[in-house]
Amino acid sequence: MAQETAAAPRERDAARPVQAEDTMTPKGTLTILLGYAGVIIALWGYMYLTMLARR
Repeated sequence: MAQETAAAPRERDAARPVQAEDTMTPKGTLTILLGYAGVIIALWGYMYLTMLARR
């Protein structure tokens, strides 16, 4: 009986799913992308307004 109780915790541990390690993810990628989009929109807007002003 003692052997059964000693084996039981190991069997329970083996049945648990192993947690995946935290992987490195790029941080700030969305901020850089939105900043780039903002700069592009600002440049296009500036050129659009410049063209309207020359009319």
